[in-house]
Amino acid sequence: MAVASSRLNVETNMPEALDRCEFMINNALSGVEPFRFNAVLCNPPFHQQHALTDNVAWEMFHHARRCLKINGELYIVANRHLDYFHKLKKIFGNCTTIATNNKFVVLKAVKLGRRR
Repeated sequence: MAVASSRLNVETNMPEALDRCEFMINNALSGVEPFRFNAVLCNPPFHQQHALTDNVAWEMFHHARRCLKINGELYIVANRHLDYFHKLKKIFGNCTTIATNNKFVVLKAVKLGRRR
């Protein structure tokens, strides 16, 4: 459902970009080759059964960094109370708040540095 919703969102709002988008069902980008994407967009879960945890988010952020090309961008939407800004800053060395309201935040981190 999330993949179909993402595709519909691009088709509706940015149809000219659809041929440059790839929509996939995956486990936090595991198994995806490094340096593949210019951008990754995600909404990481923070519930694991009945527990609140950021383990899945940490995994997604690390895999996203590995899969991004140099200067590639990770965008996430998350609940404000989660401290993803500092987590992304720790992993990527940078993080910018793109938008925020009382409940949600949109963050961007850029993969800097040399290709390793």
